Amino acid sequence: MSDPVHAGQENFLFPIRPGNPASLAGTMGELRTTHFHSGIDIRTNNQIGWPVRAAASGYVSRITVTPGGFGLALYIKHPNGYTTVYGHLDRFRKDIDDYIREERYRRKASSLNLYFRKNQFGVKQGDTIAYAGNTGASAGPHLHFDIRDENDHALNPLSFRFDEITDNTPPVVRKIALRPLNMHSRVNDMFNRTEFYVVRSGYQYRLPEPILAYGDIGLELLAYDIVDHPSYKCGVNFIEVTAGGTLIFKQAISRLNLNESRQIFTATNFEAFRETGNMFYKLYIDHGNNLPFTKR
Repeated sequence: MSDPVHAGQENFLFPIRPGNPASLAGTMGELRTTHFHSGIDIRTNNQIGWPVRAAASGYVSRITVTPGGFGLALYIKHPNGYTTVYGHLDRFRKDIDDYIREERYRRKASSLNLYFRKNQFGVKQGDTIAYAGNTGASAGPHLHFDIRDENDHALNPLSFRFDEITDNTPPVVRKIALRPLNMHSRVNDMFNRTEFYVVRSGYQYRLPEPILAYGDIGLELLAYDIVDHPSYKCGVNFIEVTAGGTLIFKQAISRLNLNESRQIFTATNFEAFRETGNMFYKLYIDHGNNLPFTKR
């Protein structure tokens, strides 16, 4: 699941129990209802209060307090231009927590979006900066962790090769769907988008019977990655489609422009999601899809 684009460029510390095996409940680039997931969700065994460590030295550049989104979130700016983001926190370290409490009283506001000077709240790598929680749009206690570049583009944290996370198990495929893309296309003599279950043999998948298809056909995929923990279905951020040895489609999500995240509606079949709750990856470039990580 990880790719080597950023590996070895920076020495980031894993923010939860560094040096100990960890598991994920979410990966970068996952298909969410209205956006691509911008980081990784680190499990805290359903517990609130685990110490959150600074991934690298720097200073607290921003804090947000919102009822949705990341809830209580803290941003650290690092000298190399990177920013790390820590979301769904229960509380901040004491000096920051005291400051935030005073600002909420002074502004008479429950939601805050504060930016800080370089010398206001400094941090060293490994410092406890906050405690993991379940605030904002969170379905259970965990830490959301982002790494962003100088342009505020989200990078895949797993590209930095944290030893705490292992992923030796291939993704799981559930279904494929074939969609006629113009009036001259048919799938089994029908113009309808049609879904097919696949049959698994080891780590290989096949269709149980031949499909008659002609014309311009769009291929869609229902799949997930389990990141060595079968209870959690994570996203698949690297997909290639070949035909006769020729690459015809590629999706490689190693960097996300957060301003383009709403283009998820061009990369997944939203109608199928609305009807069935399943989010299929479109393995073709649909109208309006200008995402740089999808190519044909």
